[in-house]
Amino acid sequence: MIKNINLVKRICLMVLVAAILSLSFQVNLYAADEKAPQMGSYPIEGQIQAAGTNKAEVIVKADKSGMVYYIVSKFVKNPTVEQIMAGKDGNGAKACASGTTAITANEEKSILVDYLPDYSTTYDLWLVAVDSIGNISAPRRTDIKTPGAIAGNEAKLVYMSTIKGKTIGYYNIGTPSTKIAGVTAGSIDLTLAQAIDETNAWPYTTSIRATYAKAPVKVVKYAEGASTANFETDTAYANEPIINNDFFIIKVTSEDGSKVSYYKIMVKSPLLTYKLPQVTNVTLDETGTAKWDDLENESGYVVQLYSECGDLGSPVSLPAGTTSYNFLQDMRARGEGSYNVIVMGKGDGVFYTDGPWSVHSAEQSVIRLSTVTEGLKWDGDVAKWNQVPNAVSYTVQAYKDGKAWIVPVTVSAEKASAGIDFAASIANAGVGKYTYTVKANGNSTLILDATAESQLSNENIKSAPVSSTVLSTTSTIKGTAISDVGTPNADKNLVTPGRVTISATKAQDTSNAGAYITSFKLNDPKSKVRVVKYANGASTANFAKDYAYTNATINNNDFFLIQVTANDNSTCYYKIMVTVEGTIPSLGYYPMAGPIQAAGTRNAEMTVKSNQSGKVYYVVTGKADSYDPNPTKEQVLAGKNGKGVNGFASGNVSVTANVEESIIINNLPYYSTRYNVWAVAVNEEGNMSAPYRAEVITPGQTAGSEAKLDYMSKIKGKAIGYSNVGTPASTIEGAKAGTMSLAITAAQDESNIGAYITLLRGTYSEANIRAVKYSAGASTKNFETDEAYTNTTIANNDFFIIKVTSENKKTVSYYKIIVKVNP
Repeated sequence: MIKNINLVKRICLMVLVAAILSLSFQVNLYAADEKAPQMGSYPIEGQIQAAGTNKAEVIVKADKSGMVYYIVSKFVKNPTVEQIMAGKDGNGAKACASGTTAITANEEKSILVDYLPDYSTTYDLWLVAVDSIGNISAPRRTDIKTPGAIAGNEAKLVYMSTIKGKTIGYYNIGTPSTKIAGVTAGSIDLTLAQAIDETNAWPYTTSIRATYAKAPVKVVKYAEGASTANFETDTAYANEPIINNDFFIIKVTSEDGSKVSYYKIMVKSPLLTYKLPQVTNVTLDETGTAKWDDLENESGYVVQLYSECGDLGSPVSLPAGTTSYNFLQDMRARGEGSYNVIVMGKGDGVFYTDGPWSVHSAEQSVIRLSTVTEGLKWDGDVAKWNQVPNAVSYTVQAYKDGKAWIVPVTVSAEKASAGIDFAASIANAGVGKYTYTVKANGNSTLILDATAESQLSNENIKSAPVSSTVLSTTSTIKGTAISDVGTPNADKNLVTPGRVTISATKAQDTSNAGAYITSFKLNDPKSKVRVVKYANGASTANFAKDYAYTNATINNNDFFLIQVTANDNSTCYYKIMVTVEGTIPSLGYYPMAGPIQAAGTRNAEMTVKSNQSGKVYYVVTGKADSYDPNPTKEQVLAGKNGKGVNGFASGNVSVTANVEESIIINNLPYYSTRYNVWAVAVNEEGNMSAPYRAEVITPGQTAGSEAKLDYMSKIKGKAIGYSNVGTPASTIEGAKAGTMSLAITAAQDESNIGAYITLLRGTYSEANIRAVKYSAGASTKNFETDEAYTNTTIANNDFFIIKVTSENKKTVSYYKIIVKVNP
């Protein structure tokens, strides 16, 4: 019994607690305060539903998640919060319809109210929003309307439609028309975030609707100025990004299909008014490097170098994320002066415009060292001079009897006051007049070398007895006087070489008679001479034991080492380099431009041929329409132009005598440009031809329409030639025949190798070539299916029909070549 009483007490206590909690919830539930959900302009009427359904749509949205309670009434007084939540109208009677739905903060929710009493009727819809902790909004009202019993003929756009989450609005929808051309455009403003979003999710939803839910809507977005002529087949809008001045054409068709309305909505977006900020912290350091702080959203940077005379050269464009650029080469090239830089961030032209130029950086000065002019006097055998301001080092070149004597000596500015002691070198060199020049050197950054060496110093004259070891310039090698004996030295490894040039005939002669005598003459008849000839690059370490020269043949770049020993046993060495002039290779009328290469490659083709085997070197020196001094042979071999600067491209190719070689020159700077290319043939003896010039052309960026046959095309190894190619036409019948002749040996050859190659090419390498050979009088009506020529034999009066189709397939030319075979 006691247990039962306790159980009853417990149950009563639980009921009391539940009642208190329920009362607390009821009190909180009906409390509308400043924390209650806010609904802004919602609820709003949705689309009118399908005919005959007695349904209506309302759109709701609040700033807090929770529940929405709604009722539908007609011609009754305003309901209270309690009545709405209880599903009753303002008279306390059951509402025409009622319900609840969950909502998510700041997201639209569509409510379809069903089973309303009448068609084509406007009702009051009342609702309240309740957040998750029971805060309740004030009652809000809107009209909703049921559809008619049958499909309607209204074709209107809902002004609450959204583009990228932005409501078009009543005043922005424009005036529709039954034709696109008659529409008065409305407009809408978008933010950058809205315009570029593609999610089609809140808050960027695009929802373009008609007032009737079953009224079809077609929407197409166009770029500014685009044609709407193909609206019906153009792709419907699918929430892709929008840019300023894009526009929408919206077609609304009524439910019953009887009426059509077109709307036009222009989009005004601040995309192109987003201007990048000014670049900051722009500096130019002592290495010539410009630096700056990185921006966000830039597509790149433009950097401009300035001096006191204004901007220098063109602005330099750099990719996004770059925060430095080195102007040292430009600053050094332009010489003395004060330099600074400015930087501008570049927009992408769609979402961001260019920023302003930065402020000018602090200046850096480039200085040119003065030429040494003072104090150039020998102190004994020590060369001295007065230093110039800012010099980093000095280079001293010593001369003996007016010729450079030893390798230049460089000394730092800190040690320059002591001068350069040449005593040991002069003692070894012996008799002569010694002078020197000094050049002030800068550094690799902003201090430039002096423009010139100093004038010669005073003379330091060293005399010697008659027994001096002097080789006479009347000495001969193979009968040719050695006018350049170089500068001797007591150390055979420090000799400055002299040079003599002889013909190939003399180089091969071993008679040592008449015009071919080799004789090394000395000033002192009591002196002795020892002579050894070496191959180019050979070691002279065993000179004392190597065989003395006995008039053997001489090859190009062989050299003689000559030891002269005076009567007093003083010794010095001479070195004479020998240049052998053999037969000079010839390029004839080569080089020639080959076919223009594939569009967009910036490549060019050149064909070369030499009368001697060896190599052909080439260099592309510049545009054909620009001033371009002719390069020397040596410059061509080194890949330099006539100014001594690296060409746009260079290289070499091995050649066999009288055999053509094709060279593809890659990656020239510009499309559709004619370039000068120079070539030099070097035979296997090392003899060089003179430089020969041709012009090559790079292709355009897109396929060309030229359909021409290269007149240097070959049939059986014979070039057709400019005067034999005839006159092409767009039809076979219209072609004016050219005529070429072949020797019978070539005409009968079928090898297609060596001197018998048949190579028919267009002036553009990507042009398509089709060639068919016919017997004299044969019909060409089946040219397109006739068998293409494959180097079969050719008879007298056979003829070729050659079809050239341009790269872009838009132009066709037919050529006719008649072949005469010589018996």
